[in-house]
Amino acid sequence: DIAAARQAGDLEDGPFAHIASRLEQTLTQQGLTPVGEVGEEFDPNEHEAIMQQPHPEIEADRIAIVVRAGYRFNDRLLRAAQVIVSAGAE
Repeated sequence: DIAAARQAGDLEDGPFAHIASRLEQTLTQQGLTPVGEVGEEFDPNEHEAIMQQPHPEIEADRIAIVVRAGYRFNDRLLRAAQVIVSAGAE
C-alpha cells in the first residue's frame, strides 16, 4: 500500500511521507527486501510473469515493468513480484 501511495504521488511530502519512510527503513533493517526491478533477469522462482511484450530498450527475458513488487524476508520469499517480461526489440 505504501508503494502504491508513493507511486500515486500521495507520499511526496508531509507527515505521512515521513511515517512511511521510517516504516520502510525499520522493515529493511529487520531483513525485509523488495524483489523485482526493471532490467533484472526474469527468475520464475521470484517473479510471476503476467505478460510478455516487446520493449525497444530492454533485452529479452528481463523485467520490463514491475506491476506489483515482491518481498523477501531474510532468505524466505514472502511474495513473488508480478512483472511484465520483455520479449526484446520488435
